Amino acid sequence: MDFIGSVPRSNIVTQLAATFDERSEVVASSRSLTDLLGEQAPSEFGGVLVIRTSTRSSEWLFCFRSGQ
Repeated sequence: MDFIGSVPRSNIVTQLAATFDERSEVVASSRSLTDLLGEQAPSEFGGVLVIRTSTRSSEWLFCFRSGQ
């Protein structure tokens, strides 16, 4: 995994990737990480835009926005 900018801990990113691996979307978003992760969601981040970069493996581009 490569990170640029402000991102949640790597275990949170891994958990998000596993969540989206179970879905068929190529592009997805959420206004709130809490909707995806419950109480484990870091409060300093609001939502996320997720883009699948490979249909053959678990490769994702996550764009996080700060919390309001």
